Amino acid sequence: MPPNLLFPLAILSSLLWSSLDLPRKWLVAELPPETAIFYICLFQGLAFSLLLFFPVFWGALPNEYWPLFAIDVLICCAFKFSLLKSFSLAPLSAVSPLLALSPVATFVFGFFFLGEPLAIGQILGSGAILVGAFLLPERKPGEAWQATFFQPASAYMILAALLLGLTMVLDKQALDLVSFPVHGALLSLGISALMFLTALGRYHKLPLPTVGQYRNLGLSTFFGVAALSTQLMAIAQMPAGVFESLKRSSCAVFTILLSWYFLKEQIGWRKVLACGLMVIGLLVSSN
Repeated sequence: MPPNLLFPLAILSSLLWSSLDLPRKWLVAELPPETAIFYICLFQGLAFSLLLFFPVFWGALPNEYWPLFAIDVLICCAFKFSLLKSFSLAPLSAVSPLLALSPVATFVFGFFFLGEPLAIGQILGSGAILVGAFLLPERKPGEAWQATFFQPASAYMILAALLLGLTMVLDKQALDLVSFPVHGALLSLGISALMFLTALGRYHKLPLPTVGQYRNLGLSTFFGVAALSTQLMAIAQMPAGVFESLKRSSCAVFTILLSWYFLKEQIGWRKVLACGLMVIGLLVSSN
């Protein structure tokens, strides 16, 4: 892919990931997180599998891929569960921007596992992101910041951001071994299988989606496949931390606008200031 297309691809990926948040939040309001993840990833895996009809994506599966695949599935399951659990506990606009912490984790993991250098801009930008994350959670009058920052919804989203940073590194390593449709299909189906077993263990049954839920599953499948495809294509050719910074700088603003327009969530000055700091930090760290 030409280098001049990588930046637009990262922005497109961020818009697709933000658009995915809405149907996922609607689903988790009606289904347990494990069940929602099972259906979303099952349909995504089947959609990715259709791309394998094109011979250009074929290739051998080296032995080195399978340990990465197994670890990636486990980390992705934990990430998706933490994300949807947070969505079920708080307004989308209050917790989703905390995912802007993921580039900080990606820079650190990329430094240790991929040998990607840490520049001064990335360090300063990460500091601005952390300040914005501190300001973002809404506090009641007289409530200590520790109690709010570590409330369940925020804690789940912070954990999701850390896990997302690690999955970015694992995905980049996997793409050195297989094509993005192969990795997307195997990863999605692996997550779906693990969530199927988890849901059966907890609830002893797996409810079938209703007619209304199939609409949200269809939207989740479309946006999920498109978002993951653009992400995998981009990180195969650019540093994972830089891509995640570009993605999150667009995602933080776009998600708040979507939640304000579609979910009628209130946007106060605190969220605007926090997201502004995060966007500035993300842009500085991506240069």
